[in-house]
Formats: sequence, structure tokens, C-alpha cells
Amino acid sequence: ELGTDSVHQYSTVAYTQTLDLSTGSYFSFTPSGATTVSFTNAPASGKAIGFSVEINGDGSAITWPTSVKWPAGVAPTATASKEVYAFVTTDGGTSYYGKLAGSDIA
Repeated sequence: ELGTDSVHQYSTVAYTQTLDLSTGSYFSFTPSGATTVSFTNAPASGKAIGFSVEINGDGSAITWPTSVKWPAGVAPTATASKEVYAFVTTDGGTSYYGKLAGSDIA
């Protein structure tokens, strides 16, 4: 449905980011140290959801859920720049397909 997306800005000194997929399809955060990301509330199996994650990187390591399947099986290395990642799941969040959509974004 058009016009229902919302942007959620997360700014934290914590080292975890829990992204609630029931709240929108675009997430943004600025890490302040090595950060572990998790996804919650994926729709039921059989319903696809695509979402984006913008990271205003500080060069710290980002640890993604083990349920994310990356091209060639390797998660991208985070940099000290703005990066955007794209994800999709169709099985209720059992697995996610992830891709670095853009890096060094000015």
C-alpha cells in the first residue's frame, strides 16, 4: 500500500540494534562500537517483506543475524561511511536474503 512506509531513526550507545519489521520497511542507525543487529516480527511464512537498513558507519564491526544469507555466503565488511543494505524474507523470518545495496554514500 502506497504511503504507509515510515522511517525509524535509532541513535544509541548500546551495542545491539533490534529492528521491528512490524513498524516499517526502512531503518537507520548510527553505531558507536561493534553492534549486533537482530530482526523481529517478520510477517507469516508465505508473505514476502522487503526492507532496507541504513547504517551511518563509524568503522565498527556489524554482526548480522545468522539467518541472513549473503551473496557467496559472506557478509559485507562495515566501513566508516553511510551504507544501505537490502533484505527480503518469505518464510516468516527463518531466513533472510541480504545484499549491500550501496556504500560510501555521500
